[in-house]
Amino acid sequence: MLTANAREPVTTLARKLDLARATVQERIDRLKRNGVISRFTIEVKPEGTAPQITACIFVKVNLKASAAVARALSRIKGIRELYKTAGENDDFLAIVDGADTAAIDATIGEIVAISGVERTSSKIMLARVR
Repeated sequence: MLTANAREPVTTLARKLDLARATVQERIDRLKRNGVISRFTIEVKPEGTAPQITACIFVKVNLKASAAVARALSRIKGIRELYKTAGENDDFLAIVDGADTAAIDATIGEIVAISGVERTSSKIMLARVR
């Protein structure tokens, strides 16, 4: 229920679950303490924000430099999400947002400047399907 609406009041959740408010609050508190819930956040609809381009940047790295590259990639502001991947061609997948292609290109420039990065391959997102 919280994944659908993280701002749902505890009293409403309790009513929907047919549980006492204190029971629901304790369960939420326990989930937070145990790290199951790490944060409450918002989802911004694309039409409510400035136009932007999203790209997937596949990053091939020297295996010996993988940890250092991961740290360096994590510091790049233009990267919204960063994943370690398994497969024969790519080691990291960076999800990059930019106001235009020049911004995406600048972020790619920061990525390839990292020691240990061998090459990148990019895909521009055209439309969100789901």
